[in-house]
Formats: sequence, structure tokens, C-alpha cells
Amino acid sequence: MTYHHVRKADITVLIGKDSLDLLHSVTTQNVSDLDEYSCVFASILQSNGRMIDRILIMNLVDQIALIHLDGCAQTSRTLLSKSVSWKQEVRIIPLDEGFSSIWVYGVPDSDNLWTIDVDEQIYSSQILNLNRQIVVHLGPDVEIEKMESKLIANGSIMYT
Repeated sequence: MTYHHVRKADITVLIGKDSLDLLHSVTTQNVSDLDEYSCVFASILQSNGRMIDRILIMNLVDQIALIHLDGCAQTSRTLLSKSVSWKQEVRIIPLDEGFSSIWVYGVPDSDNLWTIDVDEQIYSSQILNLNRQIVVHLGPDVEIEKMESKLIANGSIMYT
């Protein structure tokens, strides 16, 4: 049996050739060389080392999508904007309206972890979190709502 969780906010997109370098400067992961169409979890840290967010970073080639912990997006965006050097080409765009992510738990194990598949307007990746495989879908609200309807029709349980 599967269950799912829809998140309607806390998504940020970074656009620009220095986006990964900016993330590398504020996260716990080496994301400078994150492969195209792949993803990774990372923590965002303040200069004193205090963790302010845990994000899923999705390299969508022409943009970097960040899915934040609930309620942490604004603090992370503020830190990111303060961390951009005048020499860096990065735009920070909040996607709190119009885009959602849906996290589906109880999926069969896959060897194809951390890569991103694209199906029209939906970006999907199977990830590992706390030793559980999860499929994360990111896309426009309308498409995510359609996907959620299909999940419910197939017996998936929504949780909050």
C-alpha cells in the first residue's frame, strides 16, 4: 500500500550559471558538480554552522529546483540572496504558488535512485530518505492534482 503527501509551497528555483556554486557555499554537500537530471539532499547552514533547512536539490539542467522543509523556505531564500556574490549570475525565484510536489511512500525498491525523469511537465525522482525509498514528483499544481487523484483512485492514502 502506498501513501502520499502533497506540498503546495516551499519550492524555490535558482536560475543562472553559478547556481550550483552558490548552493555549494551554503550547504553540507559538494553540489558544484551535481549531474544534470540528478538530485541530492543537503542541509543549508548559517555562517555559525546552525542548520536552517534541509533541501532536496534537483538539477533540471537550465534551473535548479529546491524543495524545502515546511516553513523553512523564506529563511533559506534570505540566506541565499545574502550569499550571492556580485560576480555570480544567479536568480532566486520563489514558487510558492502554482507549483507543488507530491511525495509517494511505499513504492517498490529501485536501483535507479537519485536520477530525474521528465514526463511532460512533471519531474520525478526516486530517492532514499531514512532508509525508505520515496518517489518525489515536482510540477504545476494542476498536474500534481491529477497525479494525486490517480493515486487515491488506486488506493493510496493521503497523510499530512
